Amino acid sequence: MIKSYKNSVQQKKLRQTTEFSDHSWLSVIEPSKEEIKRLSKNLNLAEDILEDILDKYELPRVEVEG
Repeated sequence: MIKSYKNSVQQKKLRQTTEFSDHSWLSVIEPSKEEIKRLSKNLNLAEDILEDILDKYELPRVEVEG
């Protein structure tokens, strides 16, 4: 399940939105394969990176390429 939230200067409270945009907060809980593909496409992230997040044994890290 993916939920997107956003606030603005005019609206200080977070409000749920229907699409991703800059400076949005995303809540992703047990995403399906289709939701992973959507996140990958919209956020320009490799699907395998997003799938690694679902591994309960995966440790937080930063990877640098190049």
